[in-house]
Amino acid sequence: MEIHDVETHLPEIARAIADILGDNFLGFYLVGSFVMGAWNPQTSDLDFLVVVQSPLNAVEDTALQNFHAALARTELGGRLEGEYLDLANLRLKNFALRIGTVLDGIYHPGYPCQLSADNVLCLIQYGRCILGRPVAQLGAEVTVQEFKQAAYEMLLEDQEEFATTTDFAARAYLLIDILRCIYTLRTGQLPTKAGALVFNRDLLSKDLYEKLLSHQQGKLAQFPIPEDEVQQLLAYARSLAR
Repeated sequence: MEIHDVETHLPEIARAIADILGDNFLGFYLVGSFVMGAWNPQTSDLDFLVVVQSPLNAVEDTALQNFHAALARTELGGRLEGEYLDLANLRLKNFALRIGTVLDGIYHPGYPCQLSADNVLCLIQYGRCILGRPVAQLGAEVTVQEFKQAAYEMLLEDQEEFATTTDFAARAYLLIDILRCIYTLRTGQLPTKAGALVFNRDLLSKDLYEKLLSHQQGKLAQFPIPEDEVQQLLAYARSLAR
């Protein structure tokens, strides 16, 4: 799937969702790697957020389930990952909710909300309105402290998962995510995966940096991840949050 395909068909998807939701629809926004310039046409998901006026009801949930089930049969539809969140809770950053969530193209009603302050910051800084109210008119705000707190909480989750998995792909993903959290704690900004790796090069051994870089570029399938170096990174990250 090429960028042109996304640019061509995503507005059609947004319009179909708007037709399903009617007056409850406020906007369809593209976020994540695509708008941050780090999207891989072969492997990356398409992250989105649909903002609604009021929490979705059962009729809307059913209609969206059917819509996304059919859409998931297409390459673009199967790449969609995102949430349906009402404007009031977006502004409050109240994410202790169960909302409509799309995973691997499939719509799940009443799913634990996957959003945090970093997602809101991505929306504010990089989000692209495909259809509906412009991002600037949503009234969403994130303080540096809220953003750093979200990064620290994510870091703790990554630390726990890293300690319990032996799968290389999962460990490599978590290691990059740890570097993203460190970037945020050091700068208060939102990084891409590649940007986080390069920025934190001073914290990595030459060997680990080069292997991670080669892995990101698809040149190295897997390699031993040094446990002691990861623990040093985690200790450093925790010190930044004090």
